[in-house]
Amino acid sequence: GPFTLEGWVRADAYDGRRGLFSKMESAEYGLLVSDGKPSFSVHLDGKYAKAESDAVQLKRNTWQHLAGVYDGQEVRLYVDGALVASQKAGGTRTRNELPLILGADVKKSGSPTSFLQGAIDEVRVSRGARYSGARFAPARRHTRDADTLLLYHFEIGRASCRERV
Repeated sequence: GPFTLEGWVRADAYDGRRGLFSKMESAEYGLLVSDGKPSFSVHLDGKYAKAESDAVQLKRNTWQHLAGVYDGQEVRLYVDGALVASQKAGGTRTRNELPLILGADVKKSGSPTSFLQGAIDEVRVSRGARYSGARFAPARRHTRDADTLLLYHFEIGRASCRERV
């Protein structure tokens, strides 16, 4: 059903295709960046629905918040709280047993590929569409609530996971 995938990213470079947060391998979902252009994809009814914008370029060496939202009718991509792309989409999400990889994409074997060169922080997966509309103010530190499925603060001893995402 509906969900939100989000986190903070600061990269040394965005050349080529890089995984940010991904379970994408012929199924599931992910936030990726290709030559600085971010995208959010969700695999629905056998094909990917993708929110991406050619007009948005991520900044090197700058912390930026990215959020991918699927609300059951649309996929949306937010950068620093601003809606930058959306696509109407619905259907059943295609699932896989692969891990959610942070800082890379995932291969069929479950191992990482297309590594991010930089840092990530405050990654959260939530049940439901956490954001709607044209703009929101992203929190620098995410909090846990009843809809939080996975939350990584990237501080020693601070990761928590409630259920399979």
